[in-house]
Amino acid sequence: MTGQTTTITTGRSAAALPGPLHETATLLRAAAPFAAVGLLNMAVSITDSVMIGALGPAALATGALVSDARAIVFYFVGGGFIALAPLIAAASAEGDATQLRRLFGAGLRLAIVLAAVSFPIVMSLGWTLPAMGIALPDRNAAVAFAISLAFACTAMVFAQFARSVLAPLGRGRTVVIAMAAAVPINALANTVLMFGPEGMPRLGIAGAGYGAALAYAIVAVWLMAVSHGVADVSPLRALSTRSQAFRPLAAATLMTGFGLLCETGLYLAATLAVGRFAPAATPEHVVAFRILGLCYCVLVGVGQATSIAAARSGAAFTTVVTAFGATLAAGLACSAATHVAVMRLVPAGFADDPAATAALALHVAVAVLALAFAVVGLSGLRGRGAVRASAVIAVAGYWGVGVLALAIVAATGDLGLLGIWKALIAGTLATALAAWV
Repeated sequence: MTGQTTTITTGRSAAALPGPLHETATLLRAAAPFAAVGLLNMAVSITDSVMIGALGPAALATGALVSDARAIVFYFVGGGFIALAPLIAAASAEGDATQLRRLFGAGLRLAIVLAAVSFPIVMSLGWTLPAMGIALPDRNAAVAFAISLAFACTAMVFAQFARSVLAPLGRGRTVVIAMAAAVPINALANTVLMFGPEGMPRLGIAGAGYGAALAYAIVAVWLMAVSHGVADVSPLRALSTRSQAFRPLAAATLMTGFGLLCETGLYLAATLAVGRFAPAATPEHVVAFRILGLCYCVLVGVGQATSIAAARSGAAFTTVVTAFGATLAAGLACSAATHVAVMRLVPAGFADDPAATAALALHVAVAVLALAFAVVGLSGLRGRGAVRASAVIAVAGYWGVGVLALAIVAATGDLGLLGIWKALIAGTLATALAAWV
C-alpha cells in the first residue's frame, strides 16, 4: 500500500538482519498486499478455467483463447490505473482534499470512457478471433462467452479504478477482503449460471463470464462506497467537479497501460499463437500459462513496491540493490515452484511423454525467472517517472526481440509449443537486460 510502505516492518527477525537484507525483507513485506490482490484476481480466473474445464477439452480451449484475448484488452484499459495511485497518495499526504476530489473525478471519468471503449472490442472477440485465423473449437460458445466477458471487463475496469484509489489511502486490507469475497461469489454465480438447477437455462461457458461480471460489479460498488467515506467524496460530486487533471491523467494512464500491455501482451498473445500454430497443445499450454500467471501476480507485487520505493528515493544505489535482492529471491522461489507445478499438473495426455513434460517445465521456469527481472526493472523505471522509457523498452524487448525470435523459430521449422516458449524467453530476457542496464 502506497501510503504505508515506509512504515511497514518485517518483525523481530527482519530487524535483526544486516542492513541490505533487512531492506530486502521490508520490500518483500510491502509487496505482500499487492501480491495478495493479484493472486485473488487470478483465483477468480482459475475458478472459471476449472469450471469451464468440466464442460470438456473443447470448452476449456475455447474459453482460454477468448479469455486471454479479453485480458489483452483489459491490461491496456484497466492496468494503466496504476498511474493514479501515486497521485492519490501525494494528494492525501499533503492533505489536499480538493486535489483528491479532482483526481477521483478525473479517474472516474476515465474509467467510464475506457469501459465504453473496451465493451464492443471484447464483445466482438467471438467473431474477430476466427477472422485472424485462430481456430475456436466451439464457435457459437465463443461468441456467447465473448459477449458475457464484455460485461465482466466493464465491471473489472471500475473495480481496478476503485482499488487504485483505496490502496494509496491506506485501505489495502479492505481491497484484499473485497477481492477475497469475489472468489466464492464468482464460484457460486458460475454454478448457478453454467450448470443451473432444473428449470433454469444453462448458459455453459457464457455463465462464467456473467458470474465474473457479477462478482466484480459487487467489488466495484463495495470499494466505491468505501472510498466515499475515506476520501470524503462521492462519485456524483466528483463527476460534477471541473478539473484540469483529466488530460494528464489520461495520458499517464494510457502510457502505463501500453507498457503493461507490452509486458503481458506477448504472453497472452502466446495462447493465441498456440491456438493458431499448435492447437493440439492448447490444454498443456493453458495449464502452464495459468501457473506462470500465479507467479506473475507475486512478481507484480514486488514491482509495485519497488515502484513506490523508487519514487521516494530516485535512482539511489541502495534502492537498486534492495530491488535486485528482492527480485532475485522472489524470482528463484517462483521459478522453482513453477517447475514443480508444471511437472505435476500438466494434463495426463502430455504427461505420457516425460521428456516433453520436463522440457516444458524447464522453459516455463526460465521464463518466470526472466520475467521477475523484467517486471521489477520496468516498475522501477515507472516509479522514477520514466514512464515513456519503460514503454519503449517493453516494446523493443518483448515485441521487437520476442517477435524476431518467433520468426527465427518458425524459420527453423520448430514452431510448436516449446518453440513459442523459446520466443517468450528471448523477448523477456532482452527486456530485463535493458530495464536494469
